[in-house]
Amino acid sequence: MKPGRIWQRFVLLLLCHGLATLGLAAPQLASHWVTLTWTPATQPAGVTIGSWNVYRSTVSSGLYNLLSSVPVAILKYTDFSVAAGGMYSYVVTSVDTAGVESVYSVSATATIPLGAPLSVATTMLPATVIGTTYSVLLSAAGGNPPYTWAGSGVPGLTVSAAGLFSGTPTQFGTFTLSLTVSDSTGATASASIPVVVALPPPPSVSVTTTALPPTVVGATYSVLLSAAGGNPPYTWAGSGVPGLTMSSAGLLSGAPTQSGTFTLSLTASDSTGATASASIPVVVAPSTPGPVSIGKVVLHVDCVSTNEQISSINNALASLDPSQDNTIYVQGACKENVTITGFDRLQLIAQNGASISDASDDTAPALSIDNSTRVSVQGFIINGNGPNAKTEAIDCTFSYCAFSGNTVQGGADGVDVFRGARASFNGDVLQNNTSGAGIFVGQNAFVLATSVTSQINGQGANVVGGFLQTNSSMVQNNSGDGIVVNLGGTANLFTSTVTGNLGNGISLVGHSTLQLGLAGNGTGAPGSSLTNNSGAGILIMDLSFANFPNGVTNVVSGNGGSKDVICRGQYPATRGANTTNLGGGTTNCDF
Repeated sequence: MKPGRIWQRFVLLLLCHGLATLGLAAPQLASHWVTLTWTPATQPAGVTIGSWNVYRSTVSSGLYNLLSSVPVAILKYTDFSVAAGGMYSYVVTSVDTAGVESVYSVSATATIPLGAPLSVATTMLPATVIGTTYSVLLSAAGGNPPYTWAGSGVPGLTVSAAGLFSGTPTQFGTFTLSLTVSDSTGATASASIPVVVALPPPPSVSVTTTALPPTVVGATYSVLLSAAGGNPPYTWAGSGVPGLTMSSAGLLSGAPTQSGTFTLSLTASDSTGATASASIPVVVAPSTPGPVSIGKVVLHVDCVSTNEQISSINNALASLDPSQDNTIYVQGACKENVTITGFDRLQLIAQNGASISDASDDTAPALSIDNSTRVSVQGFIINGNGPNAKTEAIDCTFSYCAFSGNTVQGGADGVDVFRGARASFNGDVLQNNTSGAGIFVGQNAFVLATSVTSQINGQGANVVGGFLQTNSSMVQNNSGDGIVVNLGGTANLFTSTVTGNLGNGISLVGHSTLQLGLAGNGTGAPGSSLTNNSGAGILIMDLSFANFPNGVTNVVSGNGGSKDVICRGQYPATRGANTTNLGGGTTNCDF
C-alpha cells in the first residue's frame, strides 16, 4: 500500500461468522490515519452478528491487540493512532449475539509515510503595482521532493514548474492565484491565495503653466492654466495682477487696470487636497503706445526692377536704424533669406503679390525674426525650400511677430515660434509644409491665430510646451494629426474647425491641456467642430487634461477612431465631456 493514498483493496474470507471484503486506506493530508472497511458475508442459519472487533499489530511483533469493538451497523473503522514511518497489520472478527467470536480474518497491512504530508507552505503573497516586475518563489512542505508547480489567476503573472511566480501584472484588482503542487510520488496539494494588484500612485500635483502671454491695459484677457499629477479635477486660486481674477476652474481672465510687470501667485489643489504653487510674471503694457523717439521711415523695395535703387529687402534693412518706426513696402519675387534682428518697430508690407523665397539651398529659413520688439509681416507668399525641405520657412524667436494675410508654404514647418516669442496670425494660410507643422509653438512661446487656415501639412499645428489659441480657424486635410499638444503645452480652441486630417483631430500628450470654448458664454454659445478625422476626434493621454465647458456647443463626432474622444494611458482627465456637448460623439473617458 502506498502511503497517503487509497491504492489497494483486500478481499478476505472469514470462518464462522464471516466478512466478505476488507478495504484499507491511508491518509492524504494533515495527520496520518488508516481507515478499514468491510462487508458482511452471508451467515449460517440461526447466527446473528452483534458486533465487530478490530485488532492491530505491528508487523515486527505479529501480536494483535484489540483496538475497538464496533456496532454491527457500522462497517468501517478509522485508526488515528498510527505513527509516521510505521507498518501496521489489521484483522477483523465478528461476534454473534451469543458472544461467540470468529477467528481472525486474513490481515491487511498499511505502511505510514515518513514526514509530514504534502502541503503548500506559502500562505500569503505580497501586493504589487500594475506594470511593475514581480517575482516570488513559492514553497511547499512534506511529501517527497522535488515538487512540480502549476497555477494561474493573475493577469500578466505565471507560475513556472519550479514554483517561480513572476511577470508583470497587466490589470489592477484583487485576484485569486489557484495553485497545485505535486511531489515525486504524484501526490498533490492545492491552495488559493489572494494577490492584490494596485494602480500606481499618481505623481504629485504640479503647475505646468510656466509662462503667461503679455497684454495691455484694458484689453480682454483669458488664459486657462494647467496642472498635472495628483488626482484631478483641480481647484485653483490666485491673485496679483490688478483687474485679472482666477476662477476655481483655473481661468485667469478680466481686463488689466494697471501697466507694469506683475507676479501672479497661484495654487492648484487636487481632489484629495494635495496642492502645488507657482509664481508667474505677467507683463501689462500701457494701452496707448508711447511716442516714437525718432521719426517714421518708409522705404520701397522692388526685387525685380532695375529702376529701383533698392532691390533687396536685406539691403533695405541694413540701411535702417532699428530704433526707429520703420516701414518697408515690397514688390516682386524676392529670392533671398531675409533676417530681421533687433528692430523696435518694423512693418514689412507686400504689394501686388510680392514673395520671399529661400535662396540658401535649405540651410536657413526664408524669413528670420529675432530679438525684435514688434515686427509685422503682411500679405506675402513665403516659400521654403520645397517638398523635401528640412528647414522651416519662417522663424520667430525672442520677438513679437505679427503675421497678416500671408501664405507660408514649402518648409519643414511653416512658422516656428519659440524661445519665448509671441506671435499673432490673422487671415494667414499655412500649407504644403509636408514634413512638419503649419505652426510650431515651442517652450514658453505664445501664439494667437485668428481666421487662419492650416492645411496639407504634416500636422496642422504642433505645440511643444507653449500656448496656442485659435479663433475662427480651420485645420484640415493634414497628413498627420490636426493639432498635437505635448510636454505641458496648452491649446485653446474657439469656434474653430478641425476636419479631414489623416491622424487624430487633436492629440494631447505629456501633461498637456485643451480648452474647447470659454465657460460662461451662456447656453448654446458657439463652440468648435472636430469631425471626419481618420483617427479620434480627440486623444487624451499621459496625464493630460481636456475641458469641455458647460454651455458651449462643441461638435466632436463622426471621426474614424474607435471613439470620438479617447482617454488612454495613465490618468487622463476631462471635465464636462458628454454626448450633449460632444454633439452626439462617443467617448470612453470616465467623467
